[in-house]
Order: sequence, then C-alpha cells, then structure tokens
Amino acid sequence: MKVIKKTIFILCLLITLTSCHKEHTHTFVGGICTCGEVENIHTHEFIDGLCSCGFVHDHVYNENGKCECGKYTDTHVHIFSDMGYCECGEQAPKTYTVLFQNCFGEVLKRYQVQENRPAVEPLIPEVIGYKFIGWDKDFSCITSDIVITALYEETRTAFIEYDLSPDCTYYIITNILNRNNYHIDIPSMYNGLPVKEIDCTISSNINLKTLTIPISITKISNFKNVNSRMIDGIYYEGKIEDWCNILFKQHPLLLYSKHFFLHDDDNQYYEPIDLKIPEGIENLNDYSFYNMPNVVSVTIPSTVKNIGKEVFNLRNVNQLYFDGTINDWCMINITYSVFKYFKEFYLKDESGDYYLLENLVIPKGIKEVGKYQFADLKQLKSVTFNESVESIGDYAFKYCSNLLEIDLPYSLKRLGRQVFYMCNLDIIKLKDQLEEVSYNSLNCGDYASILIDKDYIPAEWSIKDNGNLYVNSDYDSIIYVDNNKYLVFNTTFKAVLVKYNGNESIHTVKSTITYEGITYHVEIVGAKAYSYHDEIKELYFEEGIKGIKTKAFYGCYNLKVVKLPNSIEFLKENVFENCGYQFYNLVGFYFESTLSRVNLISLAYLGNDDNPYLVAVTYYVLGSLSYEKDAEVRFHEDTKVIASKIFSNNKNITKVIIPKGIKFIDENAFKGEKFKIIYE
Repeated sequence: MKVIKKTIFILCLLITLTSCHKEHTHTFVGGICTCGEVENIHTHEFIDGLCSCGFVHDHVYNENGKCECGKYTDTHVHIFSDMGYCECGEQAPKTYTVLFQNCFGEVLKRYQVQENRPAVEPLIPEVIGYKFIGWDKDFSCITSDIVITALYEETRTAFIEYDLSPDCTYYIITNILNRNNYHIDIPSMYNGLPVKEIDCTISSNINLKTLTIPISITKISNFKNVNSRMIDGIYYEGKIEDWCNILFKQHPLLLYSKHFFLHDDDNQYYEPIDLKIPEGIENLNDYSFYNMPNVVSVTIPSTVKNIGKEVFNLRNVNQLYFDGTINDWCMINITYSVFKYFKEFYLKDESGDYYLLENLVIPKGIKEVGKYQFADLKQLKSVTFNESVESIGDYAFKYCSNLLEIDLPYSLKRLGRQVFYMCNLDIIKLKDQLEEVSYNSLNCGDYASILIDKDYIPAEWSIKDNGNLYVNSDYDSIIYVDNNKYLVFNTTFKAVLVKYNGNESIHTVKSTITYEGITYHVEIVGAKAYSYHDEIKELYFEEGIKGIKTKAFYGCYNLKVVKLPNSIEFLKENVFENCGYQFYNLVGFYFESTLSRVNLISLAYLGNDDNPYLVAVTYYVLGSLSYEKDAEVRFHEDTKVIASKIFSNNKNITKVIIPKGIKFIDENAFKGEKFKIIYE
C-alpha cells in the first residue's frame, strides 16, 4: 500500500514539474499545492501510517501498544474501564465466578473465567481416610456462575492374617477382618511368595459389596460370610478353566454373592449366563459352580471324567448340554446328583447332534451304571439295559419320577442302595441271577409291582413288601382296560388291578376283564389302587376277588358302604385307612361323648348282606385301639377271614379264641403278638 502511495506522489510531482513553467502563488491544501509543492510547515496526519501528502512512516508503539498515528499492536492487552471498554474501543467479554470446594464445603479456589472458556482445577488436597475420585460437575466450558465440589470415597483397610504353607513355598490366608470395607482385594503375593489358599471367614462384613479373588488361589476352605449377608459381586481375575482348577471345601464361596464375574479371552470381566466349560477340563470339583447366579444353561465337554458334590446347585438353570454320547456319560464318575436342578438334559448322538434324553438305552460293553448316573433325571421315561450290565450303583435312578417300567437284564448281579427310590414305577422285574440287593433298592413308589423270578427272597436283601410283591412270577405285561391299569400273567390268565382311574360314586370291582380277545380273571386289588378316590360312596365286589392289598382304598373319605364277596381270602393291613367308620359292622364298640376317642372292647367286621361278619378287620378311626386289661377276644362264629395285623400290638389282650368256621388267616394277622391263641 505504501509503495503504491509513494508511486502516485512521484508521478504527480513529475507532472507538476513538466506542466508548470511560470511562477505562481502556491495554494496549499492538506500541505500540498496543485503544482505539487509541499508546504514547509506541513504537519503530517496519518491514517494507517500514511499521510495525505504521501508520507509513510514506521509505527512506534508505546507501553500500551499504541503508535502516535493511533494504531494499536495485534498483541495489545486490553485494559477495560469500569464501563467495560478498553481505550482501543474493544468491549470487555463476559466472565463468571467459578468456585472449587472440597467435600467438607471448604473453598479450594475462587476466580473469574471468561464465557465459554474452561476452568482450571486447583491442587487436590489429601483428606485422611478418603480417596479423591473426581468432581461433581463438568467445567470444560463455563457458561454461568458455578460451584464445583470434590468427590471422595472412604478408604478402608481389611486386616488379613497369613500362615506360611508347610513347605514354605506359599501363603495361606487364615483370617480376614473387614473394617467396614465396601470392597476387598485378595492379594496374589505376600512377602515375595504367592497367596494360594483361603481358609477362613470374613468378619465384620456388614458393608462389604464386592470381593476380588486373584488367579493365584488354588484352594478355598471354610470361606463364608459371617453375617450371611449377600454381597453385590465376586470378581475372579482368571478364566473359566482357571476357576475349574480351584478346590472347594465345605462352605461354597458363591453362596453369598448376587453376581459372579470371570475374565474372558480379552481379559475383560463378564458374567456367565450360558456357562460353557472348556474342552480339556477333566474334573469338576465340589461346589465349583454352587449357587452361581444368573446361569440358565450349562455345557459340559466330553473330556470330563469326574463330577464332584453339588457342582451345579444353581438357582435359575434350565438346560444341561453334554458334548459327548451316552457311552461317554456312562464313563463319568459322579459323586452326587447332577440333574437335581436341571429341567432338561441333552447329549449328542453318533452324528454329533443334540437330542433330549427320554428313552435311555445303555450301550453294549457298559458293565456298570454308576452311582447317581441318572439320578433326578425327571424327563426319563424308559430304560433299556444290554446284557453286559452286571451292577447298578447306589441311587443310579433315584427320583426319576416319570420312569414307569424297568426290566432288569439277566446279566445283572448287584443292585445298589435306593437305585429306584421314589421312581413311581409300575413294574420292576428281577431275574433269578441276581446275587446282591442293597438296602431299600426297591423302594420305588407306592404302586410298583415287584416281580421276582426266584422261589424265595433272601433275607439279606431286605426287600420291603409294599403290597405288590410277587415271588416266582410269570408276569407278562401291563394292560389298560376302561382306563384302569392291570398287571396280567401270561400262563394263568390272572390279573391284578394296579390302578383305578375312574370317577364313579357307586363302584363295582370287576372280577373279569377282556383284552385283545383274551379274558383275564382279576383276583387281587393292588396296593393303593383306589387311594384318594373320595368320590366313591358305595363299593361292591364281584365274586372271584380273593384279596385286597395294603392301603388299597386309603383316603376314600366319603366311603359309606362296603360289600365284600364271599370269595375273599385276605385283606392286608390298613386297607380302608382314613376312610371313616360308617361301613364297618361294629361289635362291642362304645364312644365317649366328645367323640374324641374310640374304645374297642371287641371287633370290627366287613362282609355282605348274607354274612356281615365275613372278615374280621383292624379298625382305625378317631383314636388308637384300646382294649380293657386282660381282655379275651372271641371272633364271631360266622367269620371266615381274619385280616392282617388285626390287633396292632395291643398288650392288654391275653387270649384269642378262633371258631371252627375260619377259613383264611392272614400270615401277618398275629405276627409279633404274645397272647394265647385257642382254636375251637
């Protein structure tokens, strides 16, 4: 710009010199004549450093950044007056008061910050017993007056005691005294050695929220929350395969936690929902996943060889997947019921596809079904054994409540304890080759018909006759006629009514049934066959029925009429228990006025219109049986049958007289009694 102005001035001067040849009186305007002459006394007036005369000068700035020509430097520091303006004309920007304070309200710093500019935090003072964790407000762009408060977290220390291991190679935590910590980090090292075991409880743990366990831990014993309070979460610094290697004793660690977190392959914490145990794991130790919260499914690899106690005691679990075949599963050693908390069990077929196990076929070559192998597998409906199975371990099918029928193989030699406990079996058939039956092996439900090929039952087997025990049987199958279940025998064409499924108020027990063109003679009513059918009010029997087993009509509360057939030969104990007393033919009874007790001074009978004294029975109703001291009991002369356990160990009876007309006396009628029996 300056160069241009100088050039213009020189051109004007040259024009004047060449055009003005005569002397004239100069007329100065702005210190310059039209001829170009400059006034000697001219004072320059600068605009942006250029005078109208064309003179240009270099700016010289004073301490305020101002040149005499009026120009200010670019770095001029504005000094604003009370009116909010600088002498250069600049208006002062807006500012706001920023105040920093600690958690106790004490001021740390107060100053003005221009609008939309960040505030600068002060030095953070240390507060004993607390840890600074940040500020309560953002101050990266100030737009108003603001008070910013420091946030602190109380720091607390857990007192941990250690013992050196016997080989002096690692430490064992023996005590954790929690001084109201919200979080405890179990250290991985102490005095230069790894911490490998926890053998203690946590004391004074009311405020404890989280617990972190290092990967160095290999054994946890007696670890529990003293106050039994749930904590928010347990964090494990290893992966699932590391967790599987920890040995747990007694109190399960996860019992006291709402959440459990592991490291994934990227070393980030995650909470298992679908728990997948990695391939290669062979042992699932006791309590490993006990009470692990929020798990809904579990997958076990085919490499697993041992499953310990209460491994999968889970709250919300549904499915268990096994990445092997049924042959692989039969090879696993199981310490305790695996399926207790699972609703469904899937394993793989030969093609590698998962399937729901409902109909079990024990593979060829398997000689032993192990302890707890299928216990609590409620989805199981049938089991087929191959002829190589020689032993079935303790509790192998315990609580398989939908298992209806078992035909044991001829190769079987041993049955463990409570193998079929509470299975609700219809039929279990034992072969002659069986050598050992443990205690309660065949305690398998109230309705199970136990069929044994042997001519007798060895005493050491301790088989309890639940009313449906058949020795040396030629059982054929279970059939259904009119929706009622019958056990039929193929050589004699006889049948047992196993379960009644009708709803008649007046009911007649049939003595013959026809199935697929074959007629069977029903001679026996099985144990609990009619239990809890309280719709029955009147009960009749066709001629041909010979026996009624234990508790056959248990709980038929509204039963008022019972007519037995003349063909009856035996009644087992408690046939009509909890049925009232209206249908009994009571002889010699009297009732106290309160009806709170029944005193029996003679006998109760059941029969029909022709002979109401046909069967002498035990009578249970409002109270216990009670005879007068030194009582002498004589059966009615028309009595034909004496039922099982008729006197129920009544010690007041000294003599029982049996008339000539008695045809059948149950083998257990007088068992254990010490009174004198006289036959007329």
